[in-house]
Amino acid sequence: MNETFAGKLGFNPKTALGKEFFTGWDGKKKYTILGVVKDVNYAGVEQTVMPIVYFNYDRNWVKNNMNNLQIKISGKDINGTLARIKEFWTTKAEPGYPYEFEFVDKQFAKTFEKFQKQQTLFTTLNIVVLVIALLGLFALSSLLIEQKLKDVAIKKTLGADEKTIVWDLTKRFLLICVLAVFMSIPFGYYAMNEWLKDFAYRIEMPVWPYILSMLLLLILTFVVVSLKAYRATKINLVKYLKYE
Repeated sequence: MNETFAGKLGFNPKTALGKEFFTGWDGKKKYTILGVVKDVNYAGVEQTVMPIVYFNYDRNWVKNNMNNLQIKISGKDINGTLARIKEFWTTKAEPGYPYEFEFVDKQFAKTFEKFQKQQTLFTTLNIVVLVIALLGLFALSSLLIEQKLKDVAIKKTLGADEKTIVWDLTKRFLLICVLAVFMSIPFGYYAMNEWLKDFAYRIEMPVWPYILSMLLLLILTFVVVSLKAYRATKINLVKYLKYE
């Protein structure tokens, strides 16, 4: 039996060997536990591990009710091993019974197809949204910085260096970025927790993705705005101060 089945019976998997239990479908006959194997999830990440009990194949009722057989093989000479299993099955075990096989890891991997499609979709949407947001940020920063070119000219005339001017023009956008991230965190946290509810074995949503996203957004915002701000420091002072 697996660890989950042993737990359902109230046994400790480490000390369950030799203990007896009733199956419930074979009268009052007792069965002795000969081994406890580790849990293996065959159904997918959305379902918990099922309690499983394994019986000797020589029992007639086991043969009549069995629909699959699981065999652990070595990673060496897989094709040769499969050929020998097929020969044994068709000649000694169950002659005439169809022989079909499938690898458990590949079968389990199919349960991730839906999530892989979701990942591709979300990644594409995130890239599109990010590009649109950066283009909008560049346009907005260009407009606002253009309106402050006279202030930039005055500051340069009074001796302000380029770093100070760039920081003065950029910090406003960085502050807006930080506020936007903090406002979006509750919605993101709620959405991620709702999505994680579909998993039988889930993690608690960590904090680092939010910190990383804020840092990444701050860096992108600073790069986009500071490029425009730096260009503003190269203006012709005479053009903006000749009427002052």
